[in-house]
Amino acid sequence: MMTKIVQGQGFRGVINYILDQKKGTEILDSDGVMLDDPEAIIESFNFQTELNPRFRQN
Repeated sequence: MMTKIVQGQGFRGVINYILDQKKGTEILDSDGVMLDDPEAIIESFNFQTELNPRFRQN
């Protein structure tokens, strides 16, 4: 299988892709990420990017 790597605009797409019920994935470990629901995970990532001065939006 060949994969096509694309750059997204935010964390929403990647979190929804990873947590897709059809894939049967599960989160094994987390540190500093709220795991209540997908929206909480996305907000945790967004908050952490605001704390990183090296991160920039394109």
